[in-house]
Amino acid sequence: MNILKKHSKTIMITGASQGIGLATAKLLAKQGGKSCNLALFSNNMTDAIVEDKVLSKAHKAGRLTYGTMDVTSTDDWDNAIEQTVSAFGGVDVLINNAGILMAGNLADSKLEQQFATIDVNCKGVLTGCQKLAKYLKQSPQGKIINLSSASAKSLSYPP
Repeated sequence: MNILKKHSKTIMITGASQGIGLATAKLLAKQGGKSCNLALFSNNMTDAIVEDKVLSKAHKAGRLTYGTMDVTSTDDWDNAIEQTVSAFGGVDVLINNAGILMAGNLADSKLEQQFATIDVNCKGVLTGCQKLAKYLKQSPQGKIINLSSASAKSLSYPP
């Protein structure tokens, strides 16, 4: 799927400071050129922006905004959306990429860690979809892309 096809887009990515989220942001910044605005949110975006030439260039050109975000916080979602809409006038695509992994044996894991995984990987995704629905509905090319990892299968029971 080419999300940059035809129209200028504003793309919001969660979990964008490392891994798949960062690679996606770099690719979109490089391939999107002037037709792609990026709003990147994660626990530490500053280092990623400073260390990458393509992202730094997009930021200096006014095509990239970024901030800190905890996807389990509705206030953080509201702030990130407000920042994105203020910078670019709307949101066309949400890439829900933020996620955490807890590997190991279920019997040996802490229940609080399991709840945190559900909060980030499930509730955080749902919150983003719900909070951005009205903006995406206004866009003729509105899309939600929810990412998951094959690593999500790594917790097992019985051992």
